[in-house]
Amino acid sequence: MKKKIFLISIIILITITAIIGILLINKVKVLEYENNDYSFSYDTTWNLVLEDKEPVLTHKKSKAVIKVKTKELTNNFIDMDLSDIIIDITYLVEQQNPEYKLISSQEDPSDRYDSFSFLYEYDNEQALVYIYKKDTKLVIVYYTADSSYYDIVLDSVDSILGTLVIKNQV
Repeated sequence: MKKKIFLISIIILITITAIIGILLINKVKVLEYENNDYSFSYDTTWNLVLEDKEPVLTHKKSKAVIKVKTKELTNNFIDMDLSDIIIDITYLVEQQNPEYKLISSQEDPSDRYDSFSFLYEYDNEQALVYIYKKDTKLVIVYYTADSSYYDIVLDSVDSILGTLVIKNQV
């Protein structure tokens, strides 16, 4: 009887150790991206590559994509509020993506930056464009996903954007 209890205890201990090992191996880690203009954190459910020196994140399961681009404002736009130049920016975005239909747009309340967001739709895809302004910089974030994954991955996108830090001019 004692042998059976001992054997069962060993089996339970090995099973618990295996489960803990599997959980530790699959643990999602938080990584950092930083360049001269901004930084942000993202988790390992995203793959990061650089395209033209700008980060592109691709979600491993849904294949959703986040692209981050930086634009330096020219002298005639530096002192303007983002709300004053947003028409020019959205015109350029829509010229580059004429097949997308604007669903909604709004000024985003933020203590950190002037920002706007625009939601577009095309066929079975949704695209969310965030535009942030700080000093002489615009940071434009494009999030695109298949409509079936858009809402599911949006929380992860919001978490990434919540860590966005636009750096001061040097």
